[in-house]
Amino acid sequence: YSAAIGTYGTATGATTITDCANITLPLLSTTRFVRWVYTKGTGNCDMDEVSVTGPSALISGGATSTTAFTTTYGTASASQSFAVSGSLLTNDLVATAQTGFEVSRSDVVSYGATASYTAAEANAGGISFLVRLKNNANSGNYNSQNAVVLSSSPAANANIVTSASGNTVSPFSLTINGLASQDKQFDGNTIATLTGIPSLNGVLFSDDVVLSGSAVANYSSAAVGGPYAITVTGFSLNGTKASNYSLTQPTVANASITPSTLLDQVITF
Repeated sequence: YSAAIGTYGTATGATTITDCANITLPLLSTTRFVRWVYTKGTGNCDMDEVSVTGPSALISGGATSTTAFTTTYGTASASQSFAVSGSLLTNDLVATAQTGFEVSRSDVVSYGATASYTAAEANAGGISFLVRLKNNANSGNYNSQNAVVLSSSPAANANIVTSASGNTVSPFSLTINGLASQDKQFDGNTIATLTGIPSLNGVLFSDDVVLSGSAVANYSSAAVGGPYAITVTGFSLNGTKASNYSLTQPTVANASITPSTLLDQVITF
């Protein structure tokens, strides 16, 4: 008999059979034989039906990450390794990356949507998958999500899950080029006029992101003098991938406000 299964009867360590119901013995992968010893007591109890079920194929390696995956849009996160194995598998053990993630075997590193080991490799153990956020994973929160699904029919799937907090893809920062400041004559206000045509700098992957708005520029003072710092605002992002980016408003060189000529003065009596 298998000690892991147990014994039935009145022997030491056995479970006494008090009725004649069917007995089902689920085998373990370590079970090599089952010995049945039947000693009839009083009454009639025939051993006429014995059911023995073989062990099922099993995937081991489902786990929740203890370390958060973090990165900035455009850069893959650091990878994490997850040990996996199989028991009585007859088909390849396949790791399928879920939205935002990619996966690779640990021995031959090549990231993609799927990676796999043969059934023989999985049953032998000592293998692992590498998992990371893709470089084009959309910005946002990836907490408590399936990163990878492990499958090998007919075994039940197992999941590699992200931790409950800290899994984020931060937006990538874009800048604006093409604008320049210029001095102006005193006119009593802080409004600055810029030259040039603004253009968006740094868009990745040919993403659908466009620059919207127009420059609103102001000197730090309306008085004659300088050079004064000029603050520029007024721009924003549009497009289907705009949420993956943040925008830094343009910077321009300091400029001065020069005295106005008498021809520019309005004198009221």
